[in-house]
Amino acid sequence: MRKIIEKCPACQNDVIVTRVRCTRCECEVIGEFQPTIFNRLTPENLTFVETFVRLRGNVKEMTRELRVPYSTIRNHLDDVIRELGFATGTHSEVEDLS
Repeated sequence: MRKIIEKCPACQNDVIVTRVRCTRCECEVIGEFQPTIFNRLTPENLTFVETFVRLRGNVKEMTRELRVPYSTIRNHLDDVIRELGFATGTHSEVEDLS
């Protein structure tokens, strides 16, 4: 299944999802639903975030599970932070998310 798109493929403007459907019973809900901040993540970075949360942010455990050095985890986390629209320098540096 494809990820929800965030931008119009024709003009790059923001999109609003107007319909969702259950894959089991085919019930449909019509309305206006905005994609979440996590829709910005690539599938690889979303998996990384899921692992990070599952391991409660324990980078040492992530290095064990993913079998990569600390610096790789740190760089990947910085990539996720940037992809979500936040600056990686300090907590006060945040880009406009709207």
